[in-house]
Amino acid sequence: MASRYYKNHHDALFRFVDDPLVPIIATCRAQGVAAQAYLAWAFERLGTHRDVFGLPLDALTPAAFKKTLG
Repeated sequence: MASRYYKNHHDALFRFVDDPLVPIIATCRAQGVAAQAYLAWAFERLGTHRDVFGLPLDALTPAAFKKTLG
């Protein structure tokens, strides 16, 4: 559930607010994926991830995107 994910990961999700040296999309950099490509992929699936793509919300992470690249 999205609210549970948000609650469990709130500090990490908003770390960039407290530390200007942390870029908003640092996870993409850490995973070695292009942020723009990841966001396009994620936004295409957001809202329909379960019904159309059969994905749980936690499968829309940069790490999950990286796995789709082969």
